[in-house]
Amino acid sequence: VVVSYITGSTNFLLWYDIPIRPVFTIVVSLYVIAFAYATLKHHLFNVKTFAVEMLTFILWAFLLVRILLGSRSPEAILPDLILL
Repeated sequence: VVVSYITGSTNFLLWYDIPIRPVFTIVVSLYVIAFAYATLKHHLFNVKTFAVEMLTFILWAFLLVRILLGSRSPEAILPDLILL
């Protein structure tokens, strides 16, 4: 992780006109690939549980936005509140 942060941070040097080419930025991509491989191969995280939690969060967020932005009567909002 530290190596990825250091190599990825070389991109910011260009903002300050420091002429260092960010050639090691590819290391960040390699880190992502290695992390995904370790997670899937060695079951470091329960991917199914994480996916279900994310889908549940998205559904709740959608319902909350629908309630807050909708111009419906309070009686029509009751089914959405029950789902929350």
